[in-house]
Parts: sequence; structure tokens; C-alpha cells
Amino acid sequence: MLKKALGFFLVIALLSGCTKPQTLTKFSNQTIEAGFDTIITLIGYTKDKAEFDAYFEIMKSEFTRLNELFDKYNDYEGVNNIKTINDNAGVAPVVVDQAILDMLKLAKEWYEPSGGSFNVTMGSVL
Repeated sequence: MLKKALGFFLVIALLSGCTKPQTLTKFSNQTIEAGFDTIITLIGYTKDKAEFDAYFEIMKSEFTRLNELFDKYNDYEGVNNIKTINDNAGVAPVVVDQAILDMLKLAKEWYEPSGGSFNVTMGSVL
């Protein structure tokens, strides 16, 4: 009985692997409007262009959000960013997005492995 059941499941498993794979098409797009003063390119394989365009808009939106958070030169309405932190240094505490805290924690983690070369407290580099 066990051999028959095992054989049955083996046949089902093999047959289920014989279905035609879904065809995906390669799409790409780029933007210079998502921040960080750079070209951002997304290449992806999706069922159709509409699906790819939806992913592209998500990517563009997230890059724009992160650009606003990490910008140390400009204010954005409703956003406490790096500039907000610097403007309030020694004046008042600032509530910030978790992404800023995560970035600072990651920067701290990489300070020692980089031999001190990666130092976000170094100040202006520009």
C-alpha cells in the first residue's frame, strides 16, 4: 500500500512539473527624476508592460522618498530629514523615519570593517 501511495505521489509530482512555464518578457526603464542626482534604471521580467510599469512606479516612488529623507540640503513639507536633524542639533529632538535610523546603524556597523574610511560623522565631503 505504501509503495502504491508513494508511486502515485511521484507520478503526480512529475506530471505537475510538465506544465508549460509562464512566459516573461524583459522590460527596462530609467529615470533621472527619482533623486540622488543620478540615473536610476530598472530591468525586470514581467508578464506584460503594465505590470513592469507598476513595479517601476513603486521603485521610483521609494527612491524619491529615500532621497527626501537623506537630503541634507533641502526641506520637504512633512518630512524630517537629515537637514532637519542638522538644523535642530543642540536645539530640539527630532522624530525621524526608521529608514534614517537603519542607515545610521548600518553606517556604524561598517565603520570598523572599513578601517574608519566609512564614517558618516566625518562632515561635509562636497
